[in-house]
Amino acid sequence: MLSAIKAGANVLWANTTLHSKHSLVTLRDKVPWGTKFVGQNPIDTEKYEDKAYTNKWLEQGELAGKFPKSWLIAKHEAGRLQEIEVPAVLKPIRGRGSHGVVKVVDKSELMKTAEVLWAESDAILAEVSTLER
Repeated sequence: MLSAIKAGANVLWANTTLHSKHSLVTLRDKVPWGTKFVGQNPIDTEKYEDKAYTNKWLEQGELAGKFPKSWLIAKHEAGRLQEIEVPAVLKPIRGRGSHGVVKVVDKSELMKTAEVLWAESDAILAEVSTLER
């Protein structure tokens, strides 16, 4: 990136999701004044990539009650998996797009999938599936 700036580039496009420790963020202090960055605000990205935070945020005002029932379950609360209605969609709490999103159709699959997701995320978000079986 610095080579591109030295060669005359004055706009850097973040063709990735940024976070506060991303090299583009730390690079900002090392580039000439006027160099433009195109991309998301890293602090907003960190906040809204948290699926539980985003679901809670979306459940305000006119959108309240418009989303499927959901549960946020930390690994140490594994017993709460019994509360989840199936079919359900399980998601790691952090991650972009559809990474780690899995539809489960029975309790056995729910338990196995939760264990896999907990290996990479401290908590999972489970939602009643509105998808056809």
